[in-house]
Order: sequence, then C-alpha cells, then structure tokens
Amino acid sequence: MDKDTKIKRKHYSPIDLAFLILAPATAAILTLLLPLNLLVSTLLYFGPPALYISWRRKDIIGRSLIYATTIAVISILTDYLAERDLSWVSTSMFDFRLVGVVPIEAIVWMLLFTYFIVVYYLYFYDSAPHNPIGKRMPFVFFAAFAVLVWVGLMAVVDLRFTIDYYYIKFGLVLLLLPLLAFAISFPQYLRIFLKITPYFIVFGLVNLLVSLHKGHWSYPGQHFVGWVQLGAYRFPIEELVFWIILYPSFLISQFELFNNDQFKFKPRKATQRD
Repeated sequence: MDKDTKIKRKHYSPIDLAFLILAPATAAILTLLLPLNLLVSTLLYFGPPALYISWRRKDIIGRSLIYATTIAVISILTDYLAERDLSWVSTSMFDFRLVGVVPIEAIVWMLLFTYFIVVYYLYFYDSAPHNPIGKRMPFVFFAAFAVLVWVGLMAVVDLRFTIDYYYIKFGLVLLLLPLLAFAISFPQYLRIFLKITPYFIVFGLVNLLVSLHKGHWSYPGQHFVGWVQLGAYRFPIEELVFWIILYPSFLISQFELFNNDQFKFKPRKATQRD
C-alpha cells in the first residue's frame, strides 16, 4: 500500500465508547419523552457526539466544517427533488422553506450528520496533518455554487422540476456507483468502511425510528422499490440502503478524493503489497 494512503486506526478508549453510545441514546430518550421538534431533536442527537470529537481533535474542526457546509449546500437540491417526489417529507417549525420546498431543518440535519461522519473518520482513522481545503475541493465548491445560483434564480424564474422515482435513481447513480468505483480502485478503504458501518447503522436507525414515532418526517410517496417493516414503523428500502448503510462510506470516499491532498489519485496495483 502506498504510504500516502495508508490508514492507521486509532483505538477506542472507554470514554469514547461511552460518549458515542450514551450521548445519542440520551438524545433519543429525551426526544421520545419531551415535546421536541425536529430541529431541537437533531441538535441534541448529532450535536454532542460531534462536539465531543471536535473537542478531542480541534485540528480537524475547520477542515470538516468546510466540507460539511459545502455538502449541506448541495443537499438543498437533493432534498428539493426528494420532497417534490414525496420520497420523504420533513416537518418544520418555520413558515419559510428554501425554494418553497426545503425546510431549514433538513439542511441542519445534513450539515450535522455529514460533519459527524467526517470527524468520526478523522478522529479514529487519520491522524496526519492536512490543509483545511484540499486542492480538488474547488470541484465541490463549484457544485455548491451551482446550487446557490439555482436557488437565486428560483426567486425570479420558475425552475421547478420533478424526477419520478428520484430516490432509487439518486441512490444508484450518484451514490452507489461512485462508491463501488472507489472501493474497486482503492480496496484498502474497504476495511474502514466495514468497521464504521455497524455503528452508523445503529446510529441511523435509532434516529430514523425515533423521528418516525414523533412524526418529524414521513414517506408519503409511492415511487419506492419496496418497504422495510420494523414493528409499527415502515420506511423505504432506499432509506435503509442508501442513507443508513452506504452514505457514511460514500461520504468518506468523496472526502478522501476531494479534500485529502495526500491521497494519490491512482488505483492500487494488484501486485503491490502493504
């Protein structure tokens, strides 16, 4: 394995384990017991774990926040398309919605979830120093800028559009295929993906089930490939596969590609040994 892309794992400490399990569990219990809206529940659920890691590794805050903010801006478009196709619908405490569709809570949710995944990865698997902005980040900035231009134009021009069966199309083309390509080209990351996935499956499922119970969001559309039934709660297969199982690994793969200058953009040779 190339020394520049070698991954070193930092072992969990008992404090890490306790906080990263108990903090979201406490937030879930409080959300169930108290009349908390989606915004407050999101802040309670994602905020403490993200703040804990940020406190332990202050050097990763700026880099992670810049990337997470950029992804949150891009998510305005993805959430717009999901809400238009009724792939999911989020509640909001605000009368105002971006482009008339996207609730503020959805952007906050994406920002915090993305930030938490990135800092989790950096804290446990990457202790090397990095520039706050990678040399390939302008590509991501351009995508975010294009979304902002579209948002601005929507204020004066009707640019509404809908993609039927958006969830499965988005998941396959923009998430699964890039992740597969990355994993095939850089198999040294597969071990990382497999190790982080169980935690984020539990983390995501708890957040999902609590939110469904409280009515914070729902899936009223019909354009799904199937449903998952867990007790009294039902949600699309796409939600389980793309957001809960694959999104953390996908996000890390794109973070490495675009925001890690030490990452050498060349596939690993079959004859190369670690």
